[in-house]
Amino acid sequence: MAQIEYRDVTGVFVYFSQEQIAGLLMAMSPEQRRFSRVLADTIQNPHEIWKAMREDKAVKGKWNWSRFYIQYLDLTETDIDENFGAAVMGFTYNTRWELETVGLLLGSQENVMDRIDEEIRKGACEYSAYQH
Repeated sequence: MAQIEYRDVTGVFVYFSQEQIAGLLMAMSPEQRRFSRVLADTIQNPHEIWKAMREDKAVKGKWNWSRFYIQYLDLTETDIDENFGAAVMGFTYNTRWELETVGLLLGSQENVMDRIDEEIRKGACEYSAYQH
């Protein structure tokens, strides 16, 4: 499994493989998979990057650094029933930043932003496109 090394907008290197992305995408619903191209853009041109310590779900009492890349999507001009979305990619640090999750949140802007606030916006905002 060939690893891809990518330097993000903050200069941090993140690692993932095509096989890993494909496996995570297959776990998404068919409607969400339509946005798979957005995920590559989420790493290249994120609207926000958040970094925080999070409890390891597999090992009780263990904490890891997590890094989440978010890109917001205006879906009003699409055939999707929802009018707003957010593509999210999560990386965990063990010896380097490695991909752990990909996801797409769909709904009203208020509902999506509430979920982002509750689940993702923890710790420090490492980057905001709105501040650059």
